[in-house]
Amino acid sequence: MAKRVSRRKIKIHNQYTYEQAADALGVTVQTVRMWRQSGLPVLDSQKPHLILGFALKDYLNERWVKPKRRLAPDQFLCMTWNAPRRAYGGMAEYLPCTAARGRLEALCEDCQGVCGKFASPSLCKQLAPILTIATRNRKCPQKEPCEPSVNHNFRTSTESVGIIGRKQANGQRYKDKTA
Repeated sequence: MAKRVSRRKIKIHNQYTYEQAADALGVTVQTVRMWRQSGLPVLDSQKPHLILGFALKDYLNERWVKPKRRLAPDQFLCMTWNAPRRAYGGMAEYLPCTAARGRLEALCEDCQGVCGKFASPSLCKQLAPILTIATRNRKCPQKEPCEPSVNHNFRTSTESVGIIGRKQANGQRYKDKTA
């Protein structure tokens, strides 16, 4: 499989030799030369050949455009197959994130792995004749106050802390006699 390069490392106002472009992108010089054969514009009227930064960036942007995948209303994206699949048993679960949007999750009919897609409540109503959809409430950590963990120490500000370097309740430094 082809390596994805970071196009952010290319500056559009610079000119690059094959070696400089390869170093900036983390690929071999031969890879940059192959790009030239497949359509990368190069200034080859003099030696060394130069690649304009904006031309290289445009070439890479065109080459690695990820096509959007359209799913049918009753299909989900299977995480195992990375392909559209139908729900196992015609059952799905809706997890609301906001009032207008949530996530539909189901099991894949082929591998019984996790499938999912983003959906609105109106899409869930449209899918109701096709799928059995259960709605589960999701707790948003941003809206509710955090509960203390099991290991949380419930000391009050008037209690003494028996660790070197921490302040006691009266504000003075404390040295542990056991250390």
